[in-house]
Amino acid sequence: MKRGLARRSQALVEFALLLPVLLFMLIGILEFGRILFIYVNLFNSAREGARFGMVNPLNPDQIRQRVLDQVILVDPDEVNVSVNYDTGPGTTVFYTPSQLGPGARIRVELEYEIYPITPLFQPFAPEGYLVSLISARTIQATSTGTGGGGGGGEPTATPVSPTETPAPPTATPTATPVPTSTPTPTPTRTPTVTPTPGGATATPTPTPITLLPIVINEPVNPNATQISGTAHPGYQVTLRIVQTGYQATTWVQPNGTFTFSDIPAGNLQPGYTVLVQGYGQQDLATVAGNTPTPTPSPTVPPSPTPANTPAPTATPTSRYVEIIPNCGPTGNVNLTLTWGSWPAPSGNIAKFALLLNGSQKLTFAYSTSGSLNTTLGTMNSGSNTILIKTIKSNGKNSNPYYEYTVNYISPCGVTPTPTTTPTPSPTPVGYPNLIVQSVTLVGPPPPLGTFRPVTVQVTIKNIGTADIVRLFWVDLFTDKANPNPYVDASVDYVAVNGLPANTAISFNMVIPYGFATLGEHDIVALVDTWNQIAESNESDNLSTPLTVLVEVDNPQPTPTPTVAVPANPGGIAGKTFIEGTPQGNVSVYIYDAGGRLVWSGLSDSNADYNTGLRLAPGTYTVEGRARLLVGGQERLYRAITTNVVVNPNVITTGTNLMLQEL
Repeated sequence: MKRGLARRSQALVEFALLLPVLLFMLIGILEFGRILFIYVNLFNSAREGARFGMVNPLNPDQIRQRVLDQVILVDPDEVNVSVNYDTGPGTTVFYTPSQLGPGARIRVELEYEIYPITPLFQPFAPEGYLVSLISARTIQATSTGTGGGGGGGEPTATPVSPTETPAPPTATPTATPVPTSTPTPTPTRTPTVTPTPGGATATPTPTPITLLPIVINEPVNPNATQISGTAHPGYQVTLRIVQTGYQATTWVQPNGTFTFSDIPAGNLQPGYTVLVQGYGQQDLATVAGNTPTPTPSPTVPPSPTPANTPAPTATPTSRYVEIIPNCGPTGNVNLTLTWGSWPAPSGNIAKFALLLNGSQKLTFAYSTSGSLNTTLGTMNSGSNTILIKTIKSNGKNSNPYYEYTVNYISPCGVTPTPTTTPTPSPTPVGYPNLIVQSVTLVGPPPPLGTFRPVTVQVTIKNIGTADIVRLFWVDLFTDKANPNPYVDASVDYVAVNGLPANTAISFNMVIPYGFATLGEHDIVALVDTWNQIAESNESDNLSTPLTVLVEVDNPQPTPTPTVAVPANPGGIAGKTFIEGTPQGNVSVYIYDAGGRLVWSGLSDSNADYNTGLRLAPGTYTVEGRARLLVGGQERLYRAITTNVVVNPNVITTGTNLMLQEL
């Protein structure tokens, strides 16, 4: 009896020792199986979205919903799905369907954080496992018949103003219908005679209409709330206020007049430049008043800044980091870092990390603004790079991720050796200097055809020694060897709100109507178009011409402007947010049910936008877009809200746009 009892006791002890191991293995198998199942499901969801998108590439919302409909076992709201396009592995990724051409691919990007469900395994993965998937398929068909420059078919979308660069996020693939009661014959480049039944007299193809010039009504008074003028009826025109970056778009009425209303206070000050562009024409006016147009002041003084003396800078308008002093001796230097306007804590942002010349020196708690006095380490002779970035509590990069770069120069008064081609003359210390590094063709792929949109990528760089913390413009011109913005209308433009020293940024620009004639054409980009930035060299802002060859003679589309005279108009209003934080200066675009752009503007300093009573009753799509510079790299943010109903004589409020990084 005692021996049997001893054996049973021994078995119980052995079982007690092995049970935790068995349970750990069993739970591990369950956890691994769950993670594998979720991964396979997400992978198949991305593939399903790409398969759907290869025949429906112009409907990113439907593609995204198709992906989320396939997701199981996880909350679809926590799955981040991005839809974009490219022309093959390793090529430039773009987000506007208007750039699609032969050989383009639809790309579905998917991200999701998988967390263990059992407390036993949670300590092993406190930050979860990030699943990141990309599925791409070559586009087989488009619902609007868009194609490359070599296509011979007529475009079905109604043309819009050359300044309207964003492509509409159409919820439906149909183009704006042309009224069938008065069909407009399409002129060709060479007039042809079309025989009619019964031997009737042949009718020559009509010639394109002559468009009326754009004229701004003057004077434009300070602190006015509206700007009016005359232009060709039925077309869209866009207002730019150069100094503030304000933009708005409106229709020219049947009587040939246009009015930009509800201009926010502070946008029309004495001496400011007002520009109205549309259908390849423009007009400028200067706001009346005794104050002349202000001459931009340098970001920092032209003379060397003594060590331990704060350098006066312009008031930052977006996320920034400053160091005091920004120049001085080599070796260990005591610095004061000041930062502000960073996003509110979100996601798993826990700390800041500081890196000197690529080596991490210290970490400290994250905050939207503050200051820190520290000695980072040994400063080298020349330019030293100080990087501040957001990290998780475990030291890994946060999600979302932000960074910013500043420079410390040693000793004061010495220009660091530039990383680009040296300029013939020395660059003064303390000035920025903007150049256009390159203009390259993005699409469509050659051969190019007439009257087809052309997309180029423009790269600009601040090769100076001072950060730029204010807005400046980049304009695109065609067939202009030395464009004058006061006379020549640009085909596209981008507002850039700041650029750190020794930093480059790239973005796409569009020639919406392409070229009207065969042969070679030149494309140039001009940075700091209106000389708003005081630079060390003001003569190197123009790019080297990009020469493109147009070989395919497409028929010229007939302009079919639709005059917008809504009866009992309503409107849309709301706020713009970037990753949960109110953000102003966001571009807002509103499209009608046919995908046509009917209003555009910017949210104000309080992150509010308001169209006023100017939209016809109906259903609209509202899109928000923003470009932010994070650590010298451009990041694009976007939000789309569909099925926004506008009722007569009512402004639909609360249409908020929650922008997320693409």
